[in-house]
Amino acid sequence: MQQHKVWKNCKMRIFTVAQLEDNSIQMKRDLKTFLYHLRIDAEVDVVEMMDSDIATYTYERTLMMEQRTQMLKELRLNRKERLNLASLFNAILPVEFPRAELSNQ
Repeated sequence: MQQHKVWKNCKMRIFTVAQLEDNSIQMKRDLKTFLYHLRIDAEVDVVEMMDSDIATYTYERTLMMEQRTQMLKELRLNRKERLNLASLFNAILPVEFPRAELSNQ
């Protein structure tokens, strides 16, 4: 990313979430060391949150990621799978569309 013309002047920031009782200073130091060993130049911020806030956030985020993963899997279906899926939906929910009358002009 550092060499790409779009991203080379951007500053990378990494946020991590910690519980209030965690040692956020040590966590920040460890993460900076880890990034240094990976040769990643980034600003590290530790956000301290209560357990209940973390649980709610984690649940919502996990749900969003699962939905996104499912949607991507459905988009990656090949043509045969899409046809099979369409026929399955038609078998479950048969819908009849009125045919348009063709008039001779």
